[in-house]
Amino acid sequence: MLTRVPEEIRRAEKAIDFGEFFSQEPLKFQFYYGENNQAEIINTIYLEDGNNPLTLYLEVFNDSEQDVIFKNSNSLAGKLATVQAGGSQAASEKKCHFQLRWEKDLGLKPSEIEIDDKSGQWQVNYDEEFRFFSMYFLHQSGLTLKPNEKIQIGFSKLTANNRTVKSSNVELLYGGIGLISTGTANELIEEQVSSKNAVSVINHLRKTEIPLQFRVLGSNKILNDGTTQNTLKLKVLNSPLSNNTRPILLLNQSSKFIVSFEKGTHADALVATDSQLKGVQITVTDTNSWTSTHTVNSTEWSFTPKINQLTAGQGIELTISNLVTNSASGLACIYIDYQNIGSYPDGRLVIPIEKTPLLYSGGQVGIGITNPVAKLDIQSAARTYINNHPTAVNGLYVTGAFKADKEGVEFRHSDGKQGIGFGFNTIYATGNDGNQDLGLTAKGKGKVKVHSPLWVEGNVGIGITNPVAKLDIQSENRKNQHPTAVNGLYVTGAFKADREGVEFRHSDGKQGIGFGYNTIYATGNDDNQDLGLKAKGKGKVKVDSPLWVVGNVGIGTSSPVAKLDIQSENRKNQHPTAVNGLYVTGAFKADREGVEFRHSDGKQGIGFGYNTIYATGNDDNQNLGLKAKGKGKVKVDSPLWVVGNVGIGTNDPKAKLHVNGGDAVISGKVGIGITNPKIHLAIGDDDTGLKQQGDGVLAIYTNGIEQVRVNASGNVGIGTVSPTAKLHVTGRIRLDDVPVWNGPAAYDVTWGDERDYRYNVICREGSSERYKQNIMPLEDDFQKILTLEPKAYQMKEGHGNEDEWQFGYIAEELDQLGLKSLVVYDRSGRPDGIQYKKMCIYLNEVLKNQQNYLERLENKVNELNQKLTAGQ
Repeated sequence: MLTRVPEEIRRAEKAIDFGEFFSQEPLKFQFYYGENNQAEIINTIYLEDGNNPLTLYLEVFNDSEQDVIFKNSNSLAGKLATVQAGGSQAASEKKCHFQLRWEKDLGLKPSEIEIDDKSGQWQVNYDEEFRFFSMYFLHQSGLTLKPNEKIQIGFSKLTANNRTVKSSNVELLYGGIGLISTGTANELIEEQVSSKNAVSVINHLRKTEIPLQFRVLGSNKILNDGTTQNTLKLKVLNSPLSNNTRPILLLNQSSKFIVSFEKGTHADALVATDSQLKGVQITVTDTNSWTSTHTVNSTEWSFTPKINQLTAGQGIELTISNLVTNSASGLACIYIDYQNIGSYPDGRLVIPIEKTPLLYSGGQVGIGITNPVAKLDIQSAARTYINNHPTAVNGLYVTGAFKADKEGVEFRHSDGKQGIGFGFNTIYATGNDGNQDLGLTAKGKGKVKVHSPLWVEGNVGIGITNPVAKLDIQSENRKNQHPTAVNGLYVTGAFKADREGVEFRHSDGKQGIGFGYNTIYATGNDDNQDLGLKAKGKGKVKVDSPLWVVGNVGIGTSSPVAKLDIQSENRKNQHPTAVNGLYVTGAFKADREGVEFRHSDGKQGIGFGYNTIYATGNDDNQNLGLKAKGKGKVKVDSPLWVVGNVGIGTNDPKAKLHVNGGDAVISGKVGIGITNPKIHLAIGDDDTGLKQQGDGVLAIYTNGIEQVRVNASGNVGIGTVSPTAKLHVTGRIRLDDVPVWNGPAAYDVTWGDERDYRYNVICREGSSERYKQNIMPLEDDFQKILTLEPKAYQMKEGHGNEDEWQFGYIAEELDQLGLKSLVVYDRSGRPDGIQYKKMCIYLNEVLKNQQNYLERLENKVNELNQKLTAGQ
């Protein structure tokens, strides 16, 4: 039990001058949300909810009776930055008029906080410590705060991000660094002063009820017959009202929708047994936005978002399938628990599900089925082959695992003895009596009408009481001997041979078949009527005695044009009107599936396709022969096209044409791979190949142009039709590679690779001025050539005679001396050869210099001789 504070303590505390304490903290502060400087809610911070944040205002007010002076400084900032980012002008712990110290449990994001541009000339920066972060406030132009006056600074994007924290402390610190003073004497606040407030963390005031709604897509009814596999489609969506200014619901990895239901024998259970629970599946439609988890044999399914928010109209769609239940009829519930959705409290959505033994849908009743197709639709066992069932039936539709003539739908007398049953294809008598007639009775003068064939297991008699056949018809009294039993039909009457017999006519009376006592005849009112004989399916019409035909016989045609006219498919286009003997048509293939004549063993035969006589039979390989009679010949009057090899004088040809034991003469042109050669032997196309150009002269052609000629002397000409040497070439000769080889220098030729003149050519080196341009004096140190030393050497394998000694210079030495104009380089830029024939140009320059020098010496000698002679 609580007791009151003692009287003496209360009197002593009242004697204390609390004004002294107030004067020690001249500055107080608070936070508020509101408009037009009117606070609607104070010392509260809203949770971040993904929508546009409201402005949170900080008020710092002078709660003393003296002025509070903020000393002058300079610089501005619009968005919070760290002290380091603020630079030399930044507000900091040692350079600020006051600071706010926040605990980090709020989850604030200081780098995202923005300062209201109406908040005046305040430089605001922040810094972080282990448990806190601080905001430093520095006024740039100086400020005097009169008693009861206040400073107002607005912040946007200052929201809490930790939903587990419900309140936190904020501390206002000022003084102790020489930037704030009080009173007319301008006394510095030398010690740091602290003022604390507790702030609450709440949802936005307008967010009292989460805007989640559920929808059942389709019916919320399920059949509880224990066999039907029910399916439910549910959707939970963010459905804010039109005046909701905060429609976004934030999501993170802690957000969940948990779907559950109850199992058991109680009335509100959705399923009754473990096996029924095991079959249930709950899946999410949008697997890109949600992941699901489920523990086997659990009644809970959990769905976690991959997305970070639900905008208006977004949600989660679920399908509950394979839901089989025999739980008691009535309402069951599906529960959808939501956790950490937006900044709302956790809660639960309850979806009622109706369990019923029959469903009423669209004016139709279903028993054992969720989508009845008739006014009353009864399903006693799950339907299979759904496409075989109607989609709409008038009245009653009943299905089940019925037998043909028992265990079907039955209608019995109330005593149970007699009744009528409907099996899957039989109307049967039923009841407890061992023997029960089945009657069909029309009403009044009506008749029992059977619209389909009638199957009777015993005999039926018309005109006779003791039928001897399944159907026994007697039109006149029988005389003499008659059979006592006949299979099928037995008809007797005073028939004629080919008329007035048993007749089967078309309903119009015009056509029909009659059976006289020894003739099958055509009958009907038409004067001319065909008589047909047709077997069933793959059966055949069989005649066991000789058949006499006066006119033409048509098989597959009603208008035969030959003594025997066979038509296997309908004819098209033009056909003859009369043919002697045999005429056969069909959809024959060129070399198969035609008219065939085979040996009786079926192994060999001859077939006639639409344009081919082919060998046929069961043997995989069968020759086809053409044989004239006596000394006659097999004659082919048109071109002969052979796909395989042709042998003349051999039955095993090894080539397209194999001639053995004789000569082959071709008087015309020959094409290889071409059908219209233009030259004597065309290969590949009509004007490429060989052509004789005269006696003993043979030419090679490409594209109708002679390229190479061999004359009667064996000379070969390329680019010329009259070669005068064994190889006579008019035009350039290109070599892609010239080997390095030591040999005689009797021939002076120049080799040019692709870097020179685009071709690899062997040619003469022209020295005429008409071949040259950009002519100028050659400048080089010609004297260097005198430093060269000749070398003796042997060539390596593959580049000359390995045993023979040679002499010359080394290309690398000329390169090192700088005589690069005399060096031949390979494609890799390596020294490869020496232009020996160019060396004489360098030597000539050296000789010219020596000649000049000798002439100068000779002049000196002459001059000295003259002086000596004059002195004498």
